[in-house]
Amino acid sequence: MPAPSSMRAAMRLSRNTRARVCFPSASLSSTSSSHNLFPQTVRAASTTTSRILQLSAQIAAKTAVVDEYINKYNLPHASFAPDAPTEFPSPGLEGDGKSAQVLDDVSAAKAAHAELVKAVDEMKDLVEGPKEKIRSVILKDLFSPLVVQAIYHYRIAHAFPPGESITYEDLTSKSGLPVKNLRRLIYHATTLRIFAPCPVSPITSIVHTPASALLAKNPFLEALTGFMLEDVWKAAAHVVDAMDKWPGSEEPNQSGFQHAWQTEETLFKALSSSKSRIERFGKGMKGIHQGSEYAGKAFVEAYPWEKIPEGGTVVDIGGGVGHTTFDLADTHSHLNYIVQDLPPTIATAKATPLPPQIADKVQFEVHDFFKPQPVHGADVYFSRFCFHNWSDKYALQMLRSLIPALKKGARVVINDGVLPIPDAVNGWKAEEKHLISMDLIMLSIVNARERDVEGWRELFREADPGFRFLGATKPKGNMVWIMEAVWDPEGDVHVEWSAAESTPKDRVDEVLR
Repeated sequence: MPAPSSMRAAMRLSRNTRARVCFPSASLSSTSSSHNLFPQTVRAASTTTSRILQLSAQIAAKTAVVDEYINKYNLPHASFAPDAPTEFPSPGLEGDGKSAQVLDDVSAAKAAHAELVKAVDEMKDLVEGPKEKIRSVILKDLFSPLVVQAIYHYRIAHAFPPGESITYEDLTSKSGLPVKNLRRLIYHATTLRIFAPCPVSPITSIVHTPASALLAKNPFLEALTGFMLEDVWKAAAHVVDAMDKWPGSEEPNQSGFQHAWQTEETLFKALSSSKSRIERFGKGMKGIHQGSEYAGKAFVEAYPWEKIPEGGTVVDIGGGVGHTTFDLADTHSHLNYIVQDLPPTIATAKATPLPPQIADKVQFEVHDFFKPQPVHGADVYFSRFCFHNWSDKYALQMLRSLIPALKKGARVVINDGVLPIPDAVNGWKAEEKHLISMDLIMLSIVNARERDVEGWRELFREADPGFRFLGATKPKGNMVWIMEAVWDPEGDVHVEWSAAESTPKDRVDEVLR
């Protein structure tokens, strides 16, 4: 795929000014801190405040904001007690029916919390230093997934209830693991604050921490842990081998997963052949999408569905059993909806009666999104969390399969992840690190990818010049963006509205065109 124009410009800048930009000359860097591209670096002769002191001040300030919020609403403080809160902010203060002041306080506390996590993360790296950072990655961090996998596999978190302790001998009888191996695994887990030594008998017994207790209490997180560590982690260890064996492959059956499991089956086919594995995968994905940062509700609220004319048609491509469409039909009853997916999924969807208020608005239809779209002339075709499962080769095929059905002015809307743009000065936010990791997960298991905004723009352009990209919108408090294009093969469609232009500002965090 050709590099987008902005990327090509950046590459030209890099070639022409690499030494000057990446390593500022002494004359530039010594005259003003505004020219310093590495604010973390403290020069020996500098009299400015060190980065560590700057971060400590930030940490104190952001902690004060978070603490004030917790005290104002009488929320439990963070701790390592088994009954401590498991997420921030504590559930219950968000959602419909809350006052504007409460929602503003939640938003401010979340922002402060995100900055606090980022500052603490940078502080840790600075204080440890680069040598210890590398040592941590290749020694301690390398085996953390192994330990959590063992906890999941042997159901160790379920062996005793929170608030009680258990001896290694009793844990051996319940898990089936020899004491020697069990002890070494748990010792490492306690360095991650998953379990803790019992205060009364720290050598012979352990107690739960919030993290270990959560693995026993939250079936969705437990399922996601199982999928990630018993399916994905093994695949990740074989990515380099797979890239050597199949250089540049975009095929879903030529990834780390196939190399690890010595199979030619795709991930989804392999999972489907095992009832326990596919159920675990489904439950884990449900857990992810239940979180507010992934919830489809933000997509329903942020896109200007009210702009679509009365009686318009919306097609949900790869829509599963229709949960997102149900929310749409409930709030935008002036439209008609068609949910499309493969035969087993549609059979499941049809087996459950629709709520009466939307029964006449929603239809189900069997459709493979790599084949020509059967619904012609719809107003909007949308897809949620489908494209990131596929490499560019197949994502292009998905878009091109729509073209014969598109009327002039039809919208194609993709609700999916967006990779962040590197920030050499401010570094990565925790949310951005998550998306970068997600990109490697998709590489490991299906040779797919996450895309930045330019990647989405180029995908539409390469699929067909008739797609005019209208922009990308990030709904407020959500990690899933809305990418939108209009079908304009002759270049004469007058666009009166779009998500980037029409969504109220209080519903979005960011808009990129």
